[in-house]
This record gives sequence, structure tokens and C-alpha cells, in this order.
Amino acid sequence: MTLEVRPARATEIPTIVDVLRSTGLGANVGRLLRYPCSYMVYSEAFDGLSGPVKQAVYRRMTAILSGNDARPQYRRMSADERRDVLEILRSTKPDFPRD
Repeated sequence: MTLEVRPARATEIPTIVDVLRSTGLGANVGRLLRYPCSYMVYSEAFDGLSGPVKQAVYRRMTAILSGNDARPQYRRMSADERRDVLEILRSTKPDFPRD
């Protein structure tokens, strides 16, 4: 499974904002869009994934964001950005791994 972590395109922003506001995350819109992490982790579709599938995605995200996977395509994020995204996910997704 490949997980793409990228900044939102400018043309995607209005749709992203609408989706986040409709799910009650309106207060976090600015913070969520500041960091290159897919807003889809806050969707009903993602929340509806089976436990093992969601945990596999979380493990992959953790590997990338912790710097354990340092392939060139992930180097565009600074260590501070990766740390911030991890903190956001841990504080906003109750089932996201804490360690």
C-alpha cells in the first residue's frame, strides 16, 4: 500500500474546507490545511475502514512521519512538519497510535 502525503492543491481547498466543516472540524481547518497530510483521514469512509486496514495505514503514516522511512519522496517535509502532523493526528484521531 502506498500512501501519498502532499499539500492540498489550491483548487482542492474549497472542497476540503466544506468537507471539514460539514464533519464538525471547522475550527481545525486552518491547522489541517497548513500541513501536508490528507484530510481524508477525517472522512466517514476512512473511519469506516476495518480495524486492521486502518491500523496498516496508521503504521505507514507513522513510519513516514517519524522519519523511519526516509525515501526521497518524503524528504520535502521538514522534521518539524512531520512532528507537528504526528501531534495533530494523535490529538484528533483517538485510535491513532500514541507511540
